[in-house]
Amino acid sequence: MVIYQMERQHKDNNLLQLSNHKEELKLTVYKEISEYVSCAMQRYVENQNIINSLMRQYHNCVICQDANSNPSPKIYTKYTELSDAYLRMVRSLTQLMCKLEEYEIVDKNIEIFRTAFASVVQLIQEAYLEFQRHIFSYLPHDDSKKRQEQLGVNIKHVKSPIQQDIEAIEHSFNSYTDANLEGYCFVSDLSREVQNVLLGNLFNNQVPPREPSDSHYVVVTTKPEEIERLRVYFKEKDDDGLTQHQKDFMARSGKSPGGKSGNALLISPFP
Repeated sequence: MVIYQMERQHKDNNLLQLSNHKEELKLTVYKEISEYVSCAMQRYVENQNIINSLMRQYHNCVICQDANSNPSPKIYTKYTELSDAYLRMVRSLTQLMCKLEEYEIVDKNIEIFRTAFASVVQLIQEAYLEFQRHIFSYLPHDDSKKRQEQLGVNIKHVKSPIQQDIEAIEHSFNSYTDANLEGYCFVSDLSREVQNVLLGNLFNNQVPPREPSDSHYVVVTTKPEEIERLRVYFKEKDDDGLTQHQKDFMARSGKSPGGKSGNALLISPFP
C-alpha cells in the first residue's frame, strides 16, 4: 500500500509538473506570436499613413490648379516610399504566416489563418499594382539614374494630376485601402484567437470575436464548426476561377467578375 501511494504521488507530481510546463510553454508561444502580430499591425498603420498622405497631396494638386498659387501644391511622397511601405506590410504578413506554421501543433485549427492570410495577401498585391499603375506617373522618383531609365521615368519631369484621372485613382485607392484593412482585421482576429487558444485556460476567459458591420466581410475563427465553411470561402473556386472571398472583395470595390468597375458600394471604414 505504501509503495502504491508513493507511486501515485510521484505520478501526480509528474502530471502537475507537466501541466505547469505546458502552461509556461503556451505563454512563451503566445509572446512570440504576439510580436509578429504587433509588427503586422504596425506595418499596416505605416503603410496606410503613407497612402493617405499621398492622396491628400494629390487632391491638393487637383484642387489648386492655379499656376500663380504660392506655394504651388505638389506631390512629395516618393515612389520608393510607397513601394517600401507596401513591401514591409506584405513581408510582415508572410512572416506571420510562417510563424503560425511553426506552431500549428498547438492547435490544428490555427491553420485556417494561414489560408486566410494567403488569400488576403493576394488581394493586397493585386490592389497595390492597380493603385501603383494609376498613381505611378505622378510620383517623384529617387531611384538611381540607371533605374529611372529602366522604369522610363525622369525625376525632373513628373506628370501633374488632372481632373479626368480622379475617378480611376480614387477607385484604385479605395480598393487598395479595403484590401489592406481586411488584412489588418484578419490579424486582429488572429490576436483574439491566439489569446483564447493559449491563454484561455490560464485565465478562464475567452475574448469575443470581431463583429463586422458589413455582411460582405468575414471573421476568421478557430471554432471547429466554422473551419470547413471558411476553407470553402477562401479556397473553393467557381466556374470563373474566383473564390467567394475574391467575389466579396470585388463587390465592395464595385467590380464585375471581368475586372471592370461598376457602381461602388458604400462600406464602413471599420469592418
